[in-house]
Amino acid sequence: MSSFFPAREKNCFEPPKKGLCIDSLRRWYFDTNSGECREFIYGGCEGNGNSYITFQECMEYCADRPEVDCYASPDPGHCYTNMPRYYYDSREEACKLFIYGGCGGNTNNFVTTEECYWTCGKD
Repeated sequence: MSSFFPAREKNCFEPPKKGLCIDSLRRWYFDTNSGECREFIYGGCEGNGNSYITFQECMEYCADRPEVDCYASPDPGHCYTNMPRYYYDSREEACKLFIYGGCGGNTNNFVTTEECYWTCGKD
């Protein structure tokens, strides 16, 4: 890894580390392969810097906000996988469930409500 990243960003490149303690704390880590934050269980001690209390904190710290059309209507695409996804309803200012076919569609398409609100919701 290049040394030009500030120290705070270096944390985002570390693998998630449960640590040696036995607590079961829900935390989020940045997955560099997917460019998204994922949940893991933290033991409570001897972890590393890639451990965030909320999804929003993880994304704000490690990810770039993607270019998304938050005003687009949900688009299931043209395939038939039937995957539950979320879209942002700009009129109601809420993330709602829809069924995605697995290909095509538009950028108003999120795997989790956290990702949907982080990207399109009000700050």
